[in-house]
Amino acid sequence: MLKSVSSLLLFVKNPKESCKFYAALGFEKFSENESSCTVKLNWFKILLQDETKVKYTQDSGVEPKGAGVSIYLSTDDVDLAHKTLIDKGLTPSSLPTDQPWGNREFGIKDPDGYKLVFSTPLK
Repeated sequence: MLKSVSSLLLFVKNPKESCKFYAALGFEKFSENESSCTVKLNWFKILLQDETKVKYTQDSGVEPKGAGVSIYLSTDDVDLAHKTLIDKGLTPSSLPTDQPWGNREFGIKDPDGYKLVFSTPLK
């Protein structure tokens, strides 16, 4: 039976650039080679694969990247996370906002347009 979701594969244009972006968010570099970089946060890994170097190309190069999918990142203080990213020179795509589903959230897109949502439960 299933134990957990352990990783995510994202096709990217430049794995090194994507790896730097995810490191700025707080991910740790797990592994890297000429065509990919894997970053991790706790036990969860994201494989950033060069879309031009895959054998099964039906999914690589498709635009827009990740349409309709958001990767949620839990944080204790969404407002502090927002400020920290701006201080690092990153540009979130929205301001922290209270959502009707019980979270305070903001979004940011990675270099390929994948959407990440920083989220804190409302008290």
